[in-house]
Order: sequence, then structure tokens, then C-alpha cells
Amino acid sequence: LKDALDPHEVPRVETENEITYVFARVPRDGGETQMATTPVLIALGETFILTVSAEEVSFLDRFSSGALDFYTTQKVKLFIQFFSAITSVYNRRLTTMAKRVRAMNAACLTATNRDIANFAEMEKILNDYLAALLPMGRLLAKLLGGGVRRLYFHPTDEELVEDLLIDIRQLEEVCHGTLKYLIGIRTAHATIVANNLNNTMKMLAALTVVLTVPTIIASFFGMNVPVPFSDSPSSFAGVVVATMLFMLLIVLLFRRKRWL
Repeated sequence: LKDALDPHEVPRVETENEITYVFARVPRDGGETQMATTPVLIALGETFILTVSAEEVSFLDRFSSGALDFYTTQKVKLFIQFFSAITSVYNRRLTTMAKRVRAMNAACLTATNRDIANFAEMEKILNDYLAALLPMGRLLAKLLGGGVRRLYFHPTDEELVEDLLIDIRQLEEVCHGTLKYLIGIRTAHATIVANNLNNTMKMLAALTVVLTVPTIIASFFGMNVPVPFSDSPSSFAGVVVATMLFMLLIVLLFRRKRWL
């Protein structure tokens, strides 16, 4: 039972003292922890079926509220119902997350730092879900293959377990697909930010060059040495016009190269 309270316990199945212990992980409903899933133990004995979890788990709500018909005397079927309820919780969470990811993709160009933090948080949650679903799929495959001697399935129950295994495989694919989609959005946003920064740096560099031109020209005419047209009354106007024309020429050149 101590293993069921370990927040890092991985899904597995084992038999001890004629009791079959099945460890699974279910999505968390919140709380102060870094894990997106929490372990739950389903123990099957000769005369009982027991669930143990360190936290309240939502997949049992339909059983405790009476919304779902079940019989405690049919332990194997009830175990299958528990696993079916767990996969339903994963399916709802992943469907919601997939919609959120697609909504974030639409706002990729205007994403804020909070959005980037949400990307990272959702990626962590998806990785946690995937880390739980993969061993749970192997667990069901082991049960179907007769790897647990004290757990026997009726042919109709085997079909239900096979359907559960298919559902978990599909959830794994949804996790993989949403992760790839999310990573693609994050990569695209990083590329956009880098490109915008590059364009800004090029524009600032070009403006620096343009604004440096009058400083260079003025420094020549500010030296205490004779310069051409220094005695002409229109020399100042000529220098200003020449400077403006030279600056315009540089601006046109930079515009042609798309630096401005």
C-alpha cells in the first residue's frame, strides 16, 4: 500500500499473497505538485476489490454517485470499468488540450511571455500523460497475454480489454500528435521572434549609418584648416543640401537591400 502513495510510482501489475495489485496513473485535478498525474492502486482479492490513492480521483465520481451501474461481486468486470473510466478522463483532458493548442496557434504572431510559459506547461503535462499511458498499455497487454495467473478474463471481458488497449494506443497517438503540434508552434514562434529581432537590429544599424553621415561631414568643416568654399556665403546651405542628398542616397540603397 505504501507504493500506492508514492507520487512517482509507475503503472505495473504484480501478485502477492493471492492478491493482484494493479498500479495505474490518472490525470490530477489540481493541487501543489509538479506531477500532472497521480498513482492509483486497484487491488483484487478473492472477496474484494480495493482502490487506494493519495488524492481524490475524478474517475470514481460516477461510481460513487450511482451514475454507473456496477457490481462488486464481478471484480474483473469492475476492474475493466475502472480502467475504462480512467481512459475516458485522459480522453477528455487530451481533447481539451488539443483545442487549446490549436487556439494558441491562431495567436502565434501575438504570443506573449505568458503564452510561452503556457506552451512549456502544456508540453510538460503531455509528457507526463505519455509517461503514464505507455506503461499502462503494456500493463493491459500483459493482462491479455495471461501474464497474471490469478486474473482470468471471460471471452467477452477479453474483448473489452482489447478495446481498452486500442483506446490507450489512440491516446498515445493523440499525445504524440499534440506534442509535435505544440513543439512546432513553439519553434515557429521562436523563429518569428528571432527574425523580428534580426530585422530590428538591421534597421537600427542602417539608421546609425545614415545619422552618422552629417556628423562626419560636419567634422570636416569644423576643423581649423582651410576647406573649399569656406569663404562663400552659400557654403553652409550647400553643405546641408549635399549632406541631405547623400543621406537620401544611402536610405535608397538600404531600402533596396531591405535593411529599412
